[in-house]
Amino acid sequence: MLRGSEEQLPPDILIEIVSSIDLADITYAKKVIKKVITSRNTRLVRMLFDKLSPPFIFSSKCFKVDILDYLSSIILNNLSFDDVVDLGKESILGSLLALDIIIRRVKIIDCDRGKLNLLEKMSSLKFMRDPNILLIYPFEDKLILNLDERINALNETLLRNIIKICEILFAYNLIEKSRGSCESFILLYEALRKTPDYNVRYYIVKSLIDRKATEFIAYIKKFNILINSIDNIPKYYDIIFKTLISFGIPVYFEVKNVKINDRLYNDNFFFLKFRDRRGNERILWPFEQIETSHVQSIYDPVFGVFITPREYFGKIKMEEIFSFRKVRQIRSVTEEEMLRVSLMDENTIERLIREILSESEATPHGPTELADILSLNILINNEHDLRNAAFIIKGRSYKRVKLKDIAVNLIKAVNIASINIIFLVYVGVIDDQALKHFIELCEKNRKMYCIINCQSLTKLFKAYNKL
Repeated sequence: MLRGSEEQLPPDILIEIVSSIDLADITYAKKVIKKVITSRNTRLVRMLFDKLSPPFIFSSKCFKVDILDYLSSIILNNLSFDDVVDLGKESILGSLLALDIIIRRVKIIDCDRGKLNLLEKMSSLKFMRDPNILLIYPFEDKLILNLDERINALNETLLRNIIKICEILFAYNLIEKSRGSCESFILLYEALRKTPDYNVRYYIVKSLIDRKATEFIAYIKKFNILINSIDNIPKYYDIIFKTLISFGIPVYFEVKNVKINDRLYNDNFFFLKFRDRRGNERILWPFEQIETSHVQSIYDPVFGVFITPREYFGKIKMEEIFSFRKVRQIRSVTEEEMLRVSLMDENTIERLIREILSESEATPHGPTELADILSLNILINNEHDLRNAAFIIKGRSYKRVKLKDIAVNLIKAVNIASINIIFLVYVGVIDDQALKHFIELCEKNRKMYCIINCQSLTKLFKAYNKL
């Protein structure tokens, strides 16, 4: 293994004599990476990627994350993104690096022409020819697809490239699987609806989201699945699901996306198959909900069995709440933004939350008015799922929130049967004892709860332009 004096060698000589075995040592690999990358010589960088790829592919997750993080942090200071893309045409490592840069720096794919051009450049990367390359690296972030009607202004070649890339990234969980992403796919397919292949895709996806049974059945028959009515879907459920996925149509179903809290909500972009109380097999459309009392068991297509659903009462993330859904588009907040929020009092925080809920079409006022508790209506699963929420808010006067500061409010909130979810909102710090008591009491009383600290509150206000 090379060490010491060879670090003084010019990068072209160093990369000639270094081996893949040498680069399996993370500390030494970083030294070589820095020397070669800062040479700004794409030929040498290509040689580096060729030699670094074997240890990268076969090493641990920690090694992969460390190497790609380091490459991402320095490469654009020395090479253009076009250079990186060019490196990624034949190199596995370069291909993953280019994608990682886009996911980290772009995050949201909207109709900004610069972002769409970046996306199109990915069509030349190696993973487009061999998508299984995407399984090598444990990407933690996902792209958010948020397109609108401006997509119609793009030419056909660009649209086809974007659709192909998006379908691959969606299939490999690198685009967020959500209703917003599915609606963006509808717009992409609609823009090319005059072509037969995208015409079928458009009507399949559109009929699923609009719950148009006749239209869905008509187009599913084009895949030689001969069903006559919506009642036949439970029988052909597996074959329909697998066929649509095999053709790259962006459907998905995971049991973890079935949310059960008084109501059963199908947060998947495919049918939920279930047995009712009489044992009859029925289906629930994507993003549809039903009273939990009507459901005996739900079907898990991964294992091919029916399972008994468990009601979920407990923590719900802020970004999972329909009324606060724009939070998913906020990647980070600045220290200055957090400072502004940390200086807000309870009245200001309450007013801004009311404004956000008014904009989300939830009726702001809740059924109960209690001292020191803000009671509001909020949309949880979708635009029809209106629930009663209690907000316990502690503003700037509470530098440290203690148990005694929330105990009375919490006891009041959990004892109101009509309250479905309790929010604990604070801008200071909170004692472990207070947080533990809040969680235990909510779970004991079968209440959903959401904890919003200063950083989360800043994201919320930023997402809805309240800062």
